[in-house]
Amino acid sequence: MASPGWQRSKDVFVAALTRAPELRSAFLDEACGGDLERRREVDGLRAAHGAAGGFLSSPAGLGAHRADEAG
Repeated sequence: MASPGWQRSKDVFVAALTRAPELRSAFLDEACGGDLERRREVDGLRAAHGAAGGFLSSPAGLGAHRADEAG
């Protein structure tokens, strides 16, 4: 089970994603207050999310080349 602190970091991260990119930093400054550990956790989630790109945004195999379709 996730700790309440971790759940709060996830909630802040998800809320940040609903903001326009140019507003996220100011939102995080306010949402995290002076809690530097929470800010580091949320920034880590943001970095991982950005690095993943669209990796999980579409169903697996959609548009992928399948060996049984090779001609």
